[in-house]
Amino acid sequence: MTVVSPNVFEVFEAYKQHSLAINKAADVSMAQTALLRFTNPGWGGPSPKGAKATTLEVSLGLEFLKQISLQQFADCLAVQQEVFEKLNIPKDKQRTPRSYLKKLLDWATETNLLGSQQTEAEPSEKYYFQRPDGERRTYAYQLKQSGRPYSRKFILDDSEIKTSLKLEIEAFCNFSKQRLKNREPTVAKNLQRIKQILGWLHHHHQVPLEDLRFEMLIRSVPLQPKLKNYKSANGEVDIHRYAIAKALAQEEAQEAASETIRLVNNYFSFFSFSAKSNVLVLQALVNTAKFIYRDETNEELHDNFDDIPVILRLRKLSCHYSEIGRNSPHSVPYEQKSVPWEQVFEVLKQTQKEADLHFYWAKDRKVKRSPTAIARSVQKFLLVAFLSLIPPDRSRTYQELEVGRTFVLGHYDGVRFTPVQKMKDPAQAEWWIHLMPEDYKTGDIYGEYWGLMPNTKPGQLEGGKTLYRYIDEWLNEHRKAFKPEHKCFFTGMVGQQMDEECLRSIFRELFFKFTGVPVTPKEMRRMYVTYLKEQGASEAELEAAAYAMHHDRKMQTEIYNQQTQQSRIAPIYNFNQRLLGKVLQVSSEAEYHSVQPPN
Repeated sequence: MTVVSPNVFEVFEAYKQHSLAINKAADVSMAQTALLRFTNPGWGGPSPKGAKATTLEVSLGLEFLKQISLQQFADCLAVQQEVFEKLNIPKDKQRTPRSYLKKLLDWATETNLLGSQQTEAEPSEKYYFQRPDGERRTYAYQLKQSGRPYSRKFILDDSEIKTSLKLEIEAFCNFSKQRLKNREPTVAKNLQRIKQILGWLHHHHQVPLEDLRFEMLIRSVPLQPKLKNYKSANGEVDIHRYAIAKALAQEEAQEAASETIRLVNNYFSFFSFSAKSNVLVLQALVNTAKFIYRDETNEELHDNFDDIPVILRLRKLSCHYSEIGRNSPHSVPYEQKSVPWEQVFEVLKQTQKEADLHFYWAKDRKVKRSPTAIARSVQKFLLVAFLSLIPPDRSRTYQELEVGRTFVLGHYDGVRFTPVQKMKDPAQAEWWIHLMPEDYKTGDIYGEYWGLMPNTKPGQLEGGKTLYRYIDEWLNEHRKAFKPEHKCFFTGMVGQQMDEECLRSIFRELFFKFTGVPVTPKEMRRMYVTYLKEQGASEAELEAAAYAMHHDRKMQTEIYNQQTQQSRIAPIYNFNQRLLGKVLQVSSEAEYHSVQPPN
């Protein structure tokens, strides 16, 4: 008779007794850490706050395991991986907790503590998520196509940011948004780059966390001496002393600028970024310099901080790398990070299969998938659908897509929008992506945007289901499995709002799994434009695609089109062949008639 443990706590307790009986107490401790610190948060449970869990934290963590079903436990490795990604755990630190969690799962499976988990309904085909015995799966994150060292592990974690630096960060963000008029995504990316440099100073140069400041990157020098400080006894200004003070300040500012440039060059040398990546880092540093020198620039005499030496030096260096970037090939060739557009639809089909899958096979045992696992698959299918069934937009649109604001259901006639609640026939409602200028990168240029997310027609997707049905099921059933803490349509794997790295990771893993190529959302835009060009899309179609993707035709041609040389010249060769065939045919007919005898 099969013994089925009712929850994960019972499984862990049985494993504990087994391990202690064979003198492997260390296995119990490591498995407990793997569960409580790196898996429970993915199920919505508590996790230890400090480096070592307290007795109360352990007790609460184990108590929470009583709420986790065996179906959920079967998917624990995937849940743990999501927690690793959310906590930015370095890859080399993931190996140990993963191996001990897998050891616990394998033991529970081998001893049949999980039971067969079978139901009466058998799936039409055996679907295996695991690799055959002895074969280890390669993940997209393990690929390092550029050959450069990972830089993300140096980014300061929130727990490493002390109060003084936190206050400085808040002031920098407010300055960037209010005075520099930067949008939220730009501010966030600039801050990420600054935190990475500070993290590098801490992790590589052993600078104490308490000492980290923005001025470690850009030293502040007073550039505006006050005239009142150079008055003589009779009240007159000592112009000579004042001029010397200004000259000394400029000299000191130049020295401070040189310090920053040396630091930046060392940073670039350590990571060997591409020239284009260097430009982005320098742009973040320019904004940081503007923040530090915000009270030293003379806005009446100088535009855009042109009187600040370190800013001029950073801009000069940025121009240098921009020129290198324009004349350099991509660090990773396009062919190594893209697939033909036709393969995108194959990935769409495969993700739909997984979205509809409620069971998978582990060796000869059928296992029911957890609601969270199914929800993950449905979201992945919708992500691929949203970036392939319409011209793919920038990642931000999907990260911030919000029902009722940027994603609305109803009827739009080109002038006014009628929400579904006010329609005479709600069955005719359509989903629309509605972006205001502040919602996307080029909004200041293109303004308010309405883009239809069309439903699929019967027969276009397998099983007779439509895209709108998947959207409805996602909103009403699957999305809540993540316990989202936000209003956005898509969500991070443990309830947080989806960010660019999360979306990028999902796409890389999906495409690597089904095509062997780690495609990113950014490459989807290039792949789509390249496909349009190769298929001979009309000027009207190319113009419409550029508008839908929120960029101009110049960018479409110079940046997004990645046709090979042979693909670009193929149309004229085909034209010449048609012309040659037509001319030779006419010549042959004329020659034939010229040699015919008269009647």
